[in-house]
Amino acid sequence: IERSPLSFSLKAVAKALTDQLIVTNYVYDPEKTEQLRKQTSDKVEPVIISEGEVIVKRGEVISQDAYRQLQLVGLISDRQSLKPLLGAMLVSALMTAFLFGFIHRSKLRYAQMGRIRLFGLVYLVVSLQLLVMYGMAFLADDINPALYLLTPTAFAALVLRNLLNERIALSSSLFTALAGTFFYSTNQNFSFNIAIYLLVGGLVATFFLQSSLSRRRIFMSSISIAGANIAIFFAFVLLRSGTFELRETLTLVGFAIASGILSAILAIGLLPFLEMTFGILAPTRLLELLNPTHPLLKKLLVEAPGTYHHSMMVANLAETACEAIGADGLLARVGAYYHDLGKTRRPLYFIENQHGRNPHDRLTPEESARVILAHTEDGVELLEKAKLPAAIIDICRQHHGTSLLRYFYVKAAEQGEVDEDTFRYTGPKPQTREAAVIMIVDSIEAAVRSMKAPSEEGIRDLVAKIIREKMMDDQFAECDITTREIYRVGESACHTLSGLFHERIEYPELKKEATK
Repeated sequence: IERSPLSFSLKAVAKALTDQLIVTNYVYDPEKTEQLRKQTSDKVEPVIISEGEVIVKRGEVISQDAYRQLQLVGLISDRQSLKPLLGAMLVSALMTAFLFGFIHRSKLRYAQMGRIRLFGLVYLVVSLQLLVMYGMAFLADDINPALYLLTPTAFAALVLRNLLNERIALSSSLFTALAGTFFYSTNQNFSFNIAIYLLVGGLVATFFLQSSLSRRRIFMSSISIAGANIAIFFAFVLLRSGTFELRETLTLVGFAIASGILSAILAIGLLPFLEMTFGILAPTRLLELLNPTHPLLKKLLVEAPGTYHHSMMVANLAETACEAIGADGLLARVGAYYHDLGKTRRPLYFIENQHGRNPHDRLTPEESARVILAHTEDGVELLEKAKLPAAIIDICRQHHGTSLLRYFYVKAAEQGEVDEDTFRYTGPKPQTREAAVIMIVDSIEAAVRSMKAPSEEGIRDLVAKIIREKMMDDQFAECDITTREIYRVGESACHTLSGLFHERIEYPELKKEATK
């Protein structure tokens, strides 16, 4: 009315009319409005973005709806969310604690290192395995999703079973299988098949390395791993009622075979570096030291053949005895091979190398004792110069403990007062069960060899006497061998020696007929 071209009087009339005639006929009701809004909302089907759902494919034009969905799931957010990182860190922490717990509870046979250093070794091997898995997963994303079949699943298990023990190898297999599943999973859509495939390789590797830990055995185990991989692959196909297309099947079977071979190649290639870096006396290293062509064994054979034969006998006794009490038979055998190497300095002063003349006849008991007692330190010096493992050197140093050189002590005591410490080895006493076993069987073998007519009963009496003397002399106070185990060592030695010195029938001599 105000903006109309009417005159002033007409505008006044119009305003008076509208003020009277225009009244409110539509009132806002908030409760009714909310009720209608809810009814309308309930009629709309909910839009759900499922896990693993493709919102937009590469190369497609992003629509308004697609853009909104990308916003909702945080894929085009300006700020990077820390939630995935925190989730990954939490999972990693839990798995690391799980792995550390296994390591802490493991009784290691070959590693002479602290827990932190040991954990560093295990984590390094596991990290290398995961790095390989991550690389394979990256390639699988661009090349072929089935490329996970090519992953060297048993690499870490082979290395850790060889260097440490079965418990740690099994725990590492579980660790790498779980972590590797994250790498191969798309959009957190985890695959049960991948987890099983990655786990089975490590389990098979650990099982097939139980009886032997040589490098040849490692490579042979790759065949078993490959066979298990193929079996798992076909099991997955059959479970899905899938069909076998020849070309694709042959390709995937080739991936499974290559997985086992790659595991063995990586393990064999890495083992020497880890052994040297962490100072681990692994079974492969011990097997190398058993080689008769080793320079120190050749030196022992040439310069002290009697001692060489004695060492071989002690090695057989020590290995059998260690296996009887659950100790490390392989380490005991190697330690026995080298325990008397110091006798090569003065071989003729030891009875097993003498042929008629005895140099001790020209020496006083004190002089003879110094020569005999020195053979442990001489052996340690030779072994350290040759850079043999510390465990072997310790056995050489400890295999007589602080025992008394009784023969020359008694001989000196007959001539007057003597200091007993002059006729004792410098020690230390055996620190490990293997060193204690070698101490026992070393004395037993030497004593039995000196018997004129060894019989089974005589051997048993002699063994019991030697063990009793060692125990009364408190030679086993510093190692964790039990009295029961000590007597089992004696029983094992009796059984082995009785087989060597069993009675033989006397063959009748043929009477020669008189000839003319």
